[in-house]
Amino acid sequence: MNEMPYVDKQGRVHKYGEFFPIEFSLFAYNETVAGDYFPLTKEEAEKLGYVWRDAEPREYQTTMDANDLPDRIGDATEVVLKEVIRCLSCKRAYRIILSEFNFLKAQSIPLPRICSNCRYLRRFSFRNKPKYYERKCQCAGNFSERKTYQNRTAHFHRSEHCSNEFVTSYAPERPEVIYCEVCYQAEAQ
Repeated sequence: MNEMPYVDKQGRVHKYGEFFPIEFSLFAYNETVAGDYFPLTKEEAEKLGYVWRDAEPREYQTTMDANDLPDRIGDATEVVLKEVIRCLSCKRAYRIILSEFNFLKAQSIPLPRICSNCRYLRRFSFRNKPKYYERKCQCAGNFSERKTYQNRTAHFHRSEHCSNEFVTSYAPERPEVIYCEVCYQAEAQ
């Protein structure tokens, strides 16, 4: 492959030991989590050589609104498996399948009122973005910098501000208290 490297449609050379060319991917860019972390428009993705697949428009007639679902899973019956439910968030149709229903019942979890795509997007919003920041430890002696946390033990820097610096995915404007590993370990013991 070093003597006869693969050249893709855009003229990029791929030699031995490199990642496979984008055009070999079985998935479109907008069907992967890459699009969640690094959003691109269809035009931008295609310009970079990524495949883009438009979702086929599907319109389903809903038979039940999510507001009409019972509040307690114990009140639900398997009749709900035959319903096409209208999502509270995006208004698209979704269904509850038997294995999901059985799991929810076994764990005493209420029926979901939003579709699986909306649930995924909610969970995704809690993840840190793949961006890193150089930060200083927020331990300021007996308290955190903003005085939102009181230390339980004495730290190596005593009543002075900790001088340790590190790289983290927690942005400076976020509300969490960020300690260096040494201060964190002192508090976690």
